[in-house]
Amino acid sequence: MASRELVHQYVDSISDDDLDAIMRYIERLKETANDPFQRALLKAATLTPEYLSPEDDDAITEAMDDNEELSHEEVRRILLADE
Repeated sequence: MASRELVHQYVDSISDDDLDAIMRYIERLKETANDPFQRALLKAATLTPEYLSPEDDDAITEAMDDNEELSHEEVRRILLADE
């Protein structure tokens, strides 16, 4: 079964009371899809240790030890560097 058909089945099974919450969730997903910063955050959130090199792991450990604060602009620059 195609994903779209499965989603339709799920939506058809949702109670009327929950439809508003589901619509808000879907609208938020659509907004996120058009925002490169939000996409970068989602991509960063999916990183797991097997995707990290030993150097990446060391850099993360060092950064956590330094407890350095970054501005919003700096975080955006770092996260969007791969876009």
